[in-house]
Amino acid sequence: MRRAILSTCVLAFVAGVLALGSTVMTSEAASPAVVYSGSLLVDKSDNGRFWYVNPVDRKRYELGFAADEAISVLKDLALGISEANLKKIPKNTDRTAGNLALRRRLSGRMLLAVESDGALWYVRPKTLKRVAFAPDEASFRAFTGLAAPISHVTLSKIPIGFEFETGTGGSSPTPSPTPAPAPNPGSGCGASNVICSSVETCVNGACVPTEGCQNNNPGCYEGQTCTANACVDIDPAPTVTVDQALQDVFGIAPGTSWYPEHWCKDHAFVLRQDKDFYVTGISDTLPSLRGSLPVFVKMPVKSADNVRMAEEGIAILKRSLPVLESYLGAYPCDELAIDAFQNDAQGSPGYIMIGGDGGINDWWLLNHELTHSYFHSYVAASWLDEAAANVIPYVNTFDQIASGVTTKDAAFGFDRHPFFSLINYLWRKKLAEGSGTLNQMKENGVNVTTPICQADTSYLAGGALGTNLSHNLIVKIGKRNYLRGMATLYARYRATHTKAAYQDIYSVFLAFTPPERLAEMRSYLSSKFCVPAS
Repeated sequence: MRRAILSTCVLAFVAGVLALGSTVMTSEAASPAVVYSGSLLVDKSDNGRFWYVNPVDRKRYELGFAADEAISVLKDLALGISEANLKKIPKNTDRTAGNLALRRRLSGRMLLAVESDGALWYVRPKTLKRVAFAPDEASFRAFTGLAAPISHVTLSKIPIGFEFETGTGGSSPTPSPTPAPAPNPGSGCGASNVICSSVETCVNGACVPTEGCQNNNPGCYEGQTCTANACVDIDPAPTVTVDQALQDVFGIAPGTSWYPEHWCKDHAFVLRQDKDFYVTGISDTLPSLRGSLPVFVKMPVKSADNVRMAEEGIAILKRSLPVLESYLGAYPCDELAIDAFQNDAQGSPGYIMIGGDGGINDWWLLNHELTHSYFHSYVAASWLDEAAANVIPYVNTFDQIASGVTTKDAAFGFDRHPFFSLINYLWRKKLAEGSGTLNQMKENGVNVTTPICQADTSYLAGGALGTNLSHNLIVKIGKRNYLRGMATLYARYRATHTKAAYQDIYSVFLAFTPPERLAEMRSYLSSKFCVPAS
């Protein structure tokens, strides 16, 4: 009788444990983060926002509304894969079986072909086959067509890994306090039933390749090095100063005032004379190497909104001008006039014309036009001055963020502007020269392999080519050497009313090239500017 009672108690205890385990496992299995792991989702109730649930951390990542935005996010989440292993996963149109175990293990993952063309692939959980995602809008539309609809309520139960901020147009990572589901201890590597290799990590009971550049997963791009398992940009210290380059390349002695300061038009005086200026304008000063720089902003109506926008614009300039001056020298004029709320945007020495809301208080656009105070039609051809005004504000912004002068949130919208989308794609993904066509402002396709000296260098086409060239120079010689090269060209050509010559651009950037890359850069610059390598 005693044995029977004991047996009954043991059975009841075991049944209770099994029931509890079943409840826990059922609860985990029912979690949307588990159910939709590796899936593409679309929330049609929220303007069709497009999401990817990363199977590694089971968090959702927003992919934006354009190919370059989605590519930027997905490549950061992608797992580097060798060509041999990639071939074991059949394409969506293949009839081969491939390696079924590998297909199951990588179900829902984004894969980056690190040994070949850097193509991005998605292993669909539904078919366990890979689908390519190319950086163009047609591919983006086909890719979004794979997304399953999900209700906003269900989607909200999946932790957020990244989303584009709404309202401001900026984007920033939004960390989620919700941890990833705990691994099931009953099977796989979580229970030591499987021992992972030295380059794998146990995640949710399965061995997955350990991420990071130490295992080449993914590997670093050109211009980067692997430090503490993270890819960081190589930025060699310049060995030549701007004064030395002016002396060596152009024979201009340091400190020589060899050009007349006649190019700063008194735009501020003209605006002050406007009969409505004192009613509809505001003034302030900007910190500057000149001590302080007076700034005048004219607006059509001195409403509360217009004053707010103007003050937001001045606040941006107060952060950005000192950094820009650290690159290119003191502001070229002794005052800055801003004609705000025009349906146009342009910049020149001492003068900026710019639109209202989304113009004068637009971080990127205002910095773009401010940079044109240095690089403009008096100094360089359109391709070079547009490249400077595209790329230097991007460097300026990230230097401000790195030094704590500003935050990504304060620089609202800086990485969502169409020009910035291109630069962000080039900079962060280290786009290779031979990768085909870039789309500047979504309307003007440009083949980036075309030499500058043989290409259409008008505003949009030239801007795209120049931006790509600037990106590659930063990758090859480093950010600081690139900025010193641009400062040298500016010092040489400002106020001369002549365009920087190809031979001079070649010589200047060669002067700032680290010795170990001289041979490569001679060939690269020679091919771009059609000048003899010397």
